[in-house]
Amino acid sequence: MNGGNISGSTTNTLIINPATVADIATNYRLVVTGSCLPAVNSNLVGLSIGLRHLIVTQPSDTITAIGGSASFTVVDNGQGVGYQWRRGTTNVNDGGNISGSHTSTLQFSPATVADNGTNYNVVITGPCAPDLRSINAALLITEPLSVEEWLAKQTPVVFYPNPFTTELNAMIQTSSNLLEADIQLYNSLGVLVLLSNLTNEQAMREQMTLPAGIYHYRVVSMGELIQSGKLVSIQ
Repeated sequence: MNGGNISGSTTNTLIINPATVADIATNYRLVVTGSCLPAVNSNLVGLSIGLRHLIVTQPSDTITAIGGSASFTVVDNGQGVGYQWRRGTTNVNDGGNISGSHTSTLQFSPATVADNGTNYNVVITGPCAPDLRSINAALLITEPLSVEEWLAKQTPVVFYPNPFTTELNAMIQTSSNLLEADIQLYNSLGVLVLLSNLTNEQAMREQMTLPAGIYHYRVVSMGELIQSGKLVSIQ
């Protein structure tokens, strides 16, 4: 019957607008009556409703060194049927170091300086219009680090000697750009046994006698833990 989202129920065209999940059925048919009996029934027809495709997780910015690997990934609700990655409004296609341009994950391997960009996005097509466009994501390609630079970034503070006896030293590596930090040393029971301030202008030198064993250190700068590890005391 006509009403709500249904019209034309007594005509040769049935209109359902807007279609809802409640309208899904496999047994729609038309009964035609005339001046003569019997009435004529049409074949049964079904109505299915495709779910609107949605982006669940947007692609995010990524960074890698020259020669490394990088990727962008988009996650939709499973209704997407086509993907096209773009750089701005220009389509990205497979070839060379690029793959996955028509999938949910765009990959760069090996990454090159030419891949630098702040406007990578993907257009997703689905069973229902309109197409979806993700937000822009950036790919930043950096110069590869030397072993020394990498170690400095991983361990901005160097402790020596390790194992130690009655003297423990610590020094900020100049390449780390760290200005100041607090050194915290704990025994195996979690008791703080040393608290010392360290600057990039003066190395730490602590004279102490600690029982033999393994100690855990923490390097804290501006309230943030930036390094941790283990030191060994031998007596």
